[in-house]
Amino acid sequence: MRPPDCSRNRRERWPPAIGQRSAAVADRLPERAILIVMRPEEPTESAELEEVVRAWDTAMVSNDATSIGGFMTDDWMIVGPDGSSDGRERFLSLIASGDLTHHTMTSEDLVIRVLGDSAIVVAAGNSAGTFRGQPFSERERSSNVFVRRHGRWLCAHTHLSTIQRG
Repeated sequence: MRPPDCSRNRRERWPPAIGQRSAAVADRLPERAILIVMRPEEPTESAELEEVVRAWDTAMVSNDATSIGGFMTDDWMIVGPDGSSDGRERFLSLIASGDLTHHTMTSEDLVIRVLGDSAIVVAAGNSAGTFRGQPFSERERSSNVFVRRHGRWLCAHTHLSTIQRG
């Protein structure tokens, strides 16, 4: 990007601040060009999503299927590290029956991208408990798609990948 033409009758700072760069670029576009300006997500949306993720972790450790289900859309889907997939109803039935329990669920290193009423949340974390009486302990990376419905963030999709220890 070149410095602006100094012959203009307005003072311009060089290099322009992030918000001013769009205007500087727009001044150089043809008259009929379309300029799309991306704005960073509101910090409050990221903070709100981080709170939702933390509360969902707490609900998972409570092993209360109703509480856990409150964080999911009706058509929520999970893809496991082995590529298997399941839906909300079966997942919650495993919890309600006691076949799946968690005593540890953490999410850290969150990367949050808000895209209007949708968001992608990627996190690393620990998941430990029992599945059908067999203990498990996993270090995982989760990729989650959240949607905002009626003012609340709900998870529509979760994909888990195992992080190799070592």
